[in-house]
Amino acid sequence: MIFGIISGQALGGFSLADEFYDNVELLLDFGREADAATQVTDLSKNASTVSFGGAAEVDDLTQIVGGNTLKLAATNDRLYVADHAGLSIASSDFTIEAVINLNTIGRTNCIANKRGAGADNKEFSFAVNSSNQLAFTVFTSVGGISMTSTTTLSAGVDYEVCAQRKDSTNWRLFIDGVSAGTMGTSRAALENTDEFRIGRDGYDYSRYFDGWIGPFRYTKGVARYPDTGYTPLTAPFSLPVTHPAHLDLVDMMTMNDVVGSTVNGEKGLWDGVLKNGASISAATGLLGDCALFAGSNDRLEMAGLATELEAIGTTTISFQFKRSVAPSSSNALFDCASSTSANGGYVIRVSTNGGIGIQCKTTGGTHRANILGTTNICDNTWHTVSVQITHTVSEMVRIFIDGVLEVEIALSGTFTVNVSNMYIGDGRAWNDFWGSLDMIRFFNRALTEDEHNELHVNRAVDHWA
Repeated sequence: MIFGIISGQALGGFSLADEFYDNVELLLDFGREADAATQVTDLSKNASTVSFGGAAEVDDLTQIVGGNTLKLAATNDRLYVADHAGLSIASSDFTIEAVINLNTIGRTNCIANKRGAGADNKEFSFAVNSSNQLAFTVFTSVGGISMTSTTTLSAGVDYEVCAQRKDSTNWRLFIDGVSAGTMGTSRAALENTDEFRIGRDGYDYSRYFDGWIGPFRYTKGVARYPDTGYTPLTAPFSLPVTHPAHLDLVDMMTMNDVVGSTVNGEKGLWDGVLKNGASISAATGLLGDCALFAGSNDRLEMAGLATELEAIGTTTISFQFKRSVAPSSSNALFDCASSTSANGGYVIRVSTNGGIGIQCKTTGGTHRANILGTTNICDNTWHTVSVQITHTVSEMVRIFIDGVLEVEIALSGTFTVNVSNMYIGDGRAWNDFWGSLDMIRFFNRALTEDEHNELHVNRAVDHWA
C-alpha cells in the first residue's frame, strides 16, 4: 500500500506540520478509532461533527496505511457533515484525496459527493464509475462537466485517489500519485446547502460505496500536487504540530544502523554497544531489524545516558516490545539503578503479570514511585510502550501502552540516579530480559496524550531521510 502527501512527511513517527493545514476543511483518520466505532474526529480546524448513517462503521479487519478503515456496504451507509461555506468547491482550487479499497466493481461507487436530491444538479461528485474508472464531475451553469481516468481500478486493491483543481482551469485526477485524467474548464460549481457525504451519492442512492475507505482529506483554496504527480508515502496525512515531539528527541535507535557491536543513534548523538551476546535479529522488527535479548546478562549499553536524562529532569522513553510469555520474575528493560540492595535510581521492567512497571528509589532504598500496569503485553506481538520518568514532584510518572494511558502516579519527593550508563535488556539488581525491543526513542520532555497516541499510530514510520 502506498499513501501520499507532498507537503509534509513523518519523522521518527511524528508528522511534520502541514503547510496547507489552514486550508483543510475536512480531515479524517479512521486509524485513530476503535473497531466497530460509529464516530470519527474531524482533525481539521473546523472540528465538524461527522455523523454515521446506515451500518457505516470503523473496521479493523481490512486495514489501510496500517490503520483501521471506514467500512461501507449498503444504500444508506455513509458519513455526512452539515453544510458550511468551506465545503463547497465553488470556483476555488481544491484537493480531495483518500485511500480506498473496492469490494465490488462494475457499478458506481461514490467516494465523496455534495450533490443534492432530485433535480439539484449542483456541486460535485467524486466516484469510481461503472467502467471502473476514477471519475469527477462538477455541476455548473451549463450542466455536468466530467473527467475520468485512463486506467481502471480493481477490487481488493488499495488505491490512493485524488481529484484537484489548479489555477482555475486545470483539473486533474491522480491514482497512487500518477496523473490519470484531466479536463479544462473555468466554470464554477453551483452551490447548494446540502450535506457533504462520504460513501453515497445524494442524487442517486444506488451509487453507494461498497468497500473500505482509509484516511480522507479535503483541502480548499490549494492544489497540493504538481501536474507531473508526486511520490506517495506510507503515512497518514500530516497534522499541525505546534511543538513537534521529533524536535525534542534526544536520540532514537531503529536497530537498522549497526556497525560491529555499535548501534548508532539516528541523530548521531547517542550510540549503544551490544554486550555479552546481545544481538540484532534481521528483518524481524517493525522497520527491518530489532534487538534480541536472551536473558543472560546481555544488554545494549548506552554510556553516560542515565546522567544525561537525569540532568534534563523529565523525560519520555518510548519503545516497541515483543515477548511471548510473562516472566516468572520481573525482567529489567531499562536500568538506571545501582547494583546494591538499596537499588537507588529507576528501573523500567516487565513483571510476572506481563505488565510494564516503573520503580524509582533513593539511594537509601526509599520508594519515590512504584507503579505496575495490569495489561499483559507478553503475547508475541509488537506493542508500543512509552513511559514518563521525572525527577521533580511537579510531574507525574506515567506508563502508556499502545498509545493509551495505563497507569500514573505522582512522585513523592526527588531521587538521584547514581549510575552513569543506561543498561537496556539487563538489570544490575534485577533479572535480565529475554525478548525483542525496537524503535527506542528518548525525548527531553513529557509528551502529551495525543503525542503518545501518535507514537503508536505511526509506530512503523521512520522517514529520517
